[in-house]
Amino acid sequence: MYHPQLDTFVAVVESGSFAKAGQSLYISTTAVIKQINALEERLGLQLLDRTSRGTTLSDVGVLFYQEAKKCIAESRQTLERLRTIQQQKTGDVMCIGVGFMTSRKLLREVLRLAQQELPRLQYQLVSFAMRPELYRETLSRLGRDIDLLLLMYDPMRVSSLNTLHLTYEPVQCAVSLRHPLAQKSRLTVQDLSGYRLLCFCHGFNSFIDQFRNDIQARYPGIRLKDFSYINEDVFNQCANSEDILFAVPLWRDYHPGIKLLPVDWTYTVPFGLRYAAETSPMVYRFLQTIKKAWPKADKAG
Repeated sequence: MYHPQLDTFVAVVESGSFAKAGQSLYISTTAVIKQINALEERLGLQLLDRTSRGTTLSDVGVLFYQEAKKCIAESRQTLERLRTIQQQKTGDVMCIGVGFMTSRKLLREVLRLAQQELPRLQYQLVSFAMRPELYRETLSRLGRDIDLLLLMYDPMRVSSLNTLHLTYEPVQCAVSLRHPLAQKSRLTVQDLSGYRLLCFCHGFNSFIDQFRNDIQARYPGIRLKDFSYINEDVFNQCANSEDILFAVPLWRDYHPGIKLLPVDWTYTVPFGLRYAAETSPMVYRFLQTIKKAWPKADKAG
């Protein structure tokens, strides 16, 4: 309905800096600057005055900001009316983002419970990448062209998004079917000594950070090997080497060449449904249905 650069411009104006705008939009400061420069070039207008002390609106920028706010509001209202018309004709259609860390098993159960109470509910699945720069862009799309994301989240991280907590998954280890430890049904922490443990890098999730800190402080024989996001390559590395992979039971069927094993520790990570603070009535009804039907569902920040 309108160019997304308008959202970026409004975020810069209302936050007062490129860096803060990037944080609110889940994109890098560099990406924000590029979008604003491209917007000004496309319009042939200087919207912002840039100084060493920050950015301020130019004279034309003040007027453009007012019109941009109107354009965004009117576009969203129009889009909501069109969606209402479509839903009246075809039933509710919800867009759910799925990534490599989305548990299909958990998603199926969520949708099963929802459709018992919302039989006309229809949904579309949209894939998203877990690379950090693309993941941040995906989060910024919540409430626009993506309604929900089901994935691991960090309740300790301040966010403009909301989360409906579903479950805490125990941290386990995945090994190749040819790995010496694959013969076991359960591991001790000492079993991991001498091996390399593939794990999310520091800063990805506070629960995982605590896990990493404990491993490094208490078990120097376990060598951590970082990855910034999980995909097929990480699972392939585990399946074709003696490296051990940080995993959760929800990922059990992701690769036929690995085996998940519980470990004698108590670490967990949370999974839930992420959604925008301002969401549609359809998504609200869906979330309320899940919150009532799911035994452990609870709203998290």
